[in-house]
Formats: sequence, C-alpha cells, structure tokens
Amino acid sequence: MENNRHNTGVIVVKAGSDVLVKEDNTLDVQVIDERIAEIVQLMREGSQVILVTSGAKAKGMKALGISSIDKDDKVLTQVACAVGQARIMRAYEEALVKAMTDEDRARGRLWVPGQLLLTRNELATPDAAMSVRNVLERMWQTGKVLPIINANDPISDEELQNTFSDNDELTNRVAKLVHAWIVVLLSSVHGLQRDIHDPTTVVARIHPLLEDLRHFIVEKNSNNGKGGMKSKYDVSEDLALQGIDVHLGFGKAMDAIQRLIRGEIGTLFSIKGNDNQDEILPT
Repeated sequence: MENNRHNTGVIVVKAGSDVLVKEDNTLDVQVIDERIAEIVQLMREGSQVILVTSGAKAKGMKALGISSIDKDDKVLTQVACAVGQARIMRAYEEALVKAMTDEDRARGRLWVPGQLLLTRNELATPDAAMSVRNVLERMWQTGKVLPIINANDPISDEELQNTFSDNDELTNRVAKLVHAWIVVLLSSVHGLQRDIHDPTTVVARIHPLLEDLRHFIVEKNSNNGKGGMKSKYDVSEDLALQGIDVHLGFGKAMDAIQRLIRGEIGTLFSIKGNDNQDEILPT
C-alpha cells in the first residue's frame, strides 16, 4: 500500500464521542492530550487543521449526574450538550497548552481553540457557507487558532430540519466547504472489518469506484455517538468520490492520526490509484 504523508493542505480530523470519553462518561484526558499533540505537530508542519468534535452530550450528562437520557427527551439532550460544550472546550484548551513547547512560545505559536457551533442553517446557502469559510480562513491566518467545530445541538430542532443527523454528516459538509485534502475519522472501530470480532481483518483500502463493501458492516452499539459504521462508510465514500482521501480507524490507538495518515492502521477510502484496494492490515 502507498505510504502517503500529509502535505500542507487542509486536514479535517473528526473525533467521535466514544474516542473522547470513557465508559463512565468522564473525558479521556490522555487520549485528548495525545490527539491534540498530533494536531499541533501537523500545524507546526504547515497544515491547516479543523477538529470536528463530539463528546459534549456525554460530558454534560456526567456533570448533571445522569447516566442515560430517554431517546424521546430531546430537550434534556440539548441541556446536556449545552452543559458539556464548555467543559470539552476547556479540555482542548488545556491540551493545547500542554502540547506547546518553549520553541513554540518563543516563535509566538500560542495556540488557542476557536469554537464554531453549526446547524444546517449556517451552511444552507452559498452566502452563509462562505461566511463560515471566511471565519475558518481568518482563524488559520492568525497562526494561533485551532478551529473546533461541533453541531449546535442545544438550539437545533429536528422539526425545523436544521440539525445534522450526526457529526459524520457535519464532517462531510465541512470537508467539502474547505476543499480538504484528507479527512481523518477517529472512531471506536478499527476500520471496516470483515469480521466485527476480529480487528486483524480490517480492510486497508477501499476504492469506491471499484467496489462496495457495505456487506461487511455489522453495527456496534455506541455508548454516546449518533453515527454508526454505515454513516461513516457513506460519508467516506462520498468524500472519496470528491477526491478527498478519508482515513477511518481506532482513535484511541497510539499516534492514531499519524498512523492513519501513513496507512499503517485503519481503512483508507480513496479513488487515487488502483493498487491493493482489498489489502488486509494487521492491527
């Protein structure tokens, strides 16, 4: 398999809820610190990075002292998201501080998170979408801001059809908006597996123009996220057909982002080249 490295284009990293939190809904600070450190390294090397994050609902539930929310209680879900947003952003800010070196500080690279909470409305028209893009580009121009995007669940209303079905869909829209070079989907799964119980059966490469491997999808229950493997497959295929490479894999792995980009772990969705599209990778 081709051993691709990133260039200085736009990289969108999406972190799922089950990557960011533990089973008890506390934030997995070690994982957050490690992924942010990798993102900071990408920015040092000149890449423009966007982080699409989940985790607000889980963190809010923990703060409210509740272990579950009835699927029909949409308002309590919105409350939990509202409570959790500030807490997860604080975790990212603390992680950015930890990732900065003395050299970064000497060069004025004092990274801070910049939050954008989006509904469908913010991307519904060309003018609205361009406004979002302009903000993102100005964030990058400062040389100090890591854009962090989440769905604006506290005010989203399905009856108004302004909410995203999940953050996979949001990632899709954002990646197209900024003409991303690659997308990295950090998930609780190791990639598309031939056997859901055996992570050594991960399919390393899927060429959407040549094959459809949806028949291997067996959904696993997510503790907190709305999107499943089918959603990730659909988004990955759609982006790949637009010429955007998508790397999907286990977000808690050591050096997960770099290893996914290098093709060492996970599943790559790409139409660039025809080599070994059905190769099996070890984990």
